[in-house]
Amino acid sequence: MILLKNVSSSLVKDYENKSLSKMDELNFGNILLLSNPTNFESVKYRSINYTSLAKVKKYLMPREGGIVKWPWCTKIGNSDVPKIVTAVDLYTDQIEKQSKLTNNRRINLFEYQNKEKQEIVMDKYADIIDYLLCTTKEELLWSKLTDAQRKVYLSSIKINHQVERKTREKMIEYISNYTTLEELENLEKENYKVLNKFIKR
Repeated sequence: MILLKNVSSSLVKDYENKSLSKMDELNFGNILLLSNPTNFESVKYRSINYTSLAKVKKYLMPREGGIVKWPWCTKIGNSDVPKIVTAVDLYTDQIEKQSKLTNNRRINLFEYQNKEKQEIVMDKYADIIDYLLCTTKEELLWSKLTDAQRKVYLSSIKINHQVERKTREKMIEYISNYTTLEELENLEKENYKVLNKFIKR
């Protein structure tokens, strides 16, 4: 269980435009970059998966006395906090980016242009995996990159067995969810720098 003391301010970013916070009610923790795509049976973050981002952010706000207490999850500990905070901040950044692409506030901005984005990611999947594996020294945002995982990522390009298929589906979801259509269109121009955001420095 997460229990932090003497926390002076919120652990996560706030929106520059406060009205965007309503998007947090529409999205849940399952979209955060937490679970390793090559290990789809992991249950560590399952409790977050079914929690709205509004609640996740609320739980990361210090209460009276500067205490941050995660109320019900037993599988997540204090050492997991930096990873969760990074994932939530990336989500907030993505909402802000998407909000600049449309004035429509009746939609879920996180899902805006998702179909078009997924099509590009599927088309460039092999190049995306090659770039990530060649550029990442030790760790992607969601996990360390072991030799075994490298093999799964590589085999997910062509092999359609269950592990490879689910890995590919999750990677397509991750990349398309946390990029804009314009950023992905740059992949078609052989500019892969946008993928650096998925590499832990």
